[in-house]
Amino acid sequence: MKHLHFIFNAAFIFFLATNSNALSAQASKGNLTIEPYVFENAKKEKVPAEFGRLKVPENRNKRNSKMIEVAFVLFKSTSKSPGNPIVYLAGGPGGSGIGTAKFNRFKLFMAMREFGDVIALDQRGTQGSKPYLKCDGNVELPLDAPLTRESVANEAIRKAKVCAEKWKATGVDISAFNTVESADDIEDLRKALGAKKITLWGISYGTHLALATIRRHGKYIDRAILAGVEGVDDTLKLPSYTQNLIVALDKRLKADTELSKKVPDLTELIRSVHEKLDEKPVNVELIDPNTKKKTEVVLGKFDLQYLFAAFSGSNEAQAIMPKIYHDMSKGDFSFLGQQMQRFRTRRVPSMMSIAMDCASGISGPRAARIEAEKRTTLFSDAVNMPFPEICKAVNVPDLGKSFREPVKSTVPVLFISGTLDGRTPVSNAEFAQNGFKNSTHLIIDGAGHSDPLFLSTPKIKETMLGFMRGNRLPSKIEVEMEKPFRFAPIRAESSPANSAAKKIDDFIEPFANANHFSGVVLASRNGRIIYEKAFGLANVGHNVPNRIDTKFGIASINKPMTSVILLQLIASGKIGTRDKLSKYIPDFPNGDKITIGMLGKHRSGIKHRVMPASEETIRYTPAQFVEKAKRSELAFEPGTDSLYSSAGYAVLARTLEIASGRSFEELLKEYVFGPAKMNNSTDFDSAKIIRNAASCYLLETEGYSAAPYKDYTFLVGAGSVFSTARDIY
Repeated sequence: MKHLHFIFNAAFIFFLATNSNALSAQASKGNLTIEPYVFENAKKEKVPAEFGRLKVPENRNKRNSKMIEVAFVLFKSTSKSPGNPIVYLAGGPGGSGIGTAKFNRFKLFMAMREFGDVIALDQRGTQGSKPYLKCDGNVELPLDAPLTRESVANEAIRKAKVCAEKWKATGVDISAFNTVESADDIEDLRKALGAKKITLWGISYGTHLALATIRRHGKYIDRAILAGVEGVDDTLKLPSYTQNLIVALDKRLKADTELSKKVPDLTELIRSVHEKLDEKPVNVELIDPNTKKKTEVVLGKFDLQYLFAAFSGSNEAQAIMPKIYHDMSKGDFSFLGQQMQRFRTRRVPSMMSIAMDCASGISGPRAARIEAEKRTTLFSDAVNMPFPEICKAVNVPDLGKSFREPVKSTVPVLFISGTLDGRTPVSNAEFAQNGFKNSTHLIIDGAGHSDPLFLSTPKIKETMLGFMRGNRLPSKIEVEMEKPFRFAPIRAESSPANSAAKKIDDFIEPFANANHFSGVVLASRNGRIIYEKAFGLANVGHNVPNRIDTKFGIASINKPMTSVILLQLIASGKIGTRDKLSKYIPDFPNGDKITIGMLGKHRSGIKHRVMPASEETIRYTPAQFVEKAKRSELAFEPGTDSLYSSAGYAVLARTLEIASGRSFEELLKEYVFGPAKMNNSTDFDSAKIIRNAASCYLLETEGYSAAPYKDYTFLVGAGSVFSTARDIY
């Protein structure tokens, strides 16, 4: 059966290759739409651009394939005589090129316009394209047992099967979401734009796609910039990547006189902590962020391997690694517990990312090497989890041996690597460079994965622009980061003499240094503030740090404020807890059964959310929101049960407006902000600018991404207030 499987794969690749030209021609004629577009980055800076959609065959192996769409934003060249278009390929797989352009690399996108139109591409199956193969929900790994390779793999397979079945039921051909099809999408885009050639600019998986594109369509590729190289046979990482990273970190640690006293041998420290957890898992008591109740998470060796391997490319994670292992060697596993509480319930990856990696597969020699290395390395092959096991859930055809053969080309390429990139190490680019005689390898000392490969020193941009201008460059260039890599300090062990402020610092700083906490911390004792400090960035795109007076959305802390207003209006005789809701909103369904007291005590039966997330991006007045709430069925008969309800509090806020004849914003100022001297607090209104407010982000393996936009007017009275730590205090 193995021989038959190989023959099938070879036939599949041959058929795909021989039939792609006709289908590509079909895709490139009359299937491109471009319209004017105003692109807005994370700093709210706006630039004129164009938004495009290209229809391409879903599966070029099928003559009557249906069409799908890839999306892109095109930034017009600033040159009077622009050269070939530059196509940016995001990593992941599953990353958004359009999304990338909104954040830290925005200025680099703008600079590249000197040479031609710059295209931020959302590859097939990603966020801006259609279909966007998003998987619903989060993984559900229990907290009461240590993770094992089997438990992680089984949960990943279970979730991936559900997602695959969902998309197959809608008619999506998951087998068509592979790197070969994406490479042909790029060629179709070139044809549709009428460009003789294009330049490829990619990072991580984007380099994997770029190399495949160069192999298939090299005569139409002008040049390429590839950072964090994932070669065509590099989809599954070698365990030695992580091991070599530990050796490199240990070397740097030994050069630090102070830290090396506390951690004389990082490798041995890691080994000893792993052995301790392998022998006896530990229990860490935490507060569940959803229920706010105490809970325990049980941690074992694989938890630690899985977590640090996943973030092996992150300079932030590398910086705190010696401190965290040092703390664990002393019995403090709080950091690991906090991280694994989140990690065990993280989002399910997209079906596009799963299918792409599974189709790219792995060669026999590489698989054998991984199997051998995982037995002798500190983190085994945890860096690959849940691959390759998850591929059982999607059953996509392997792209075959020929796909993974080294790429050889005369296309000029600038390779970029970081010496502390544990995911796409320097050796990946060195191997790929063997096939590109007309190439340069830029190596950044101390740089990890993602942003540091483009932004850690001005010399990167300088080299990129020189390469684009056709300057002669040596085969290898070595530079250092502008701000050298530094480890987080390891403080002396706590003693009774340590101040409370220092203890707070010691607890918070590792999270802040790892980008796992960003905000303001304030603590007081006996009515006196003993600690007040800001951490992290309020705006990542603009590199604006948080300050003591930065405003944050305070979510449900808003609800007690609404209760205060209710009590004040009761005291003035304007409303009563036994009043029926129908007294103030006559046509509210079951309003004659719902009392004001029920709204305040979450006993009205109004659901927590009364509209889909897509409608929570729209600006509402309190009256308009009530109209939405009227259309939602009650969760139970009013007064018979309790259910935490933000929507119920928003209805209560509107009721207070009606009872008082004043806006909720005015009520907040009179009864809450004024008496409490909360001078830096405000109610959200998307029509107004909130000065000095922090933006919202999600922390991904590749770095920060924008959190889904919410217009908090749908939470007036329930979660619409922005405030500062000092005001809340």
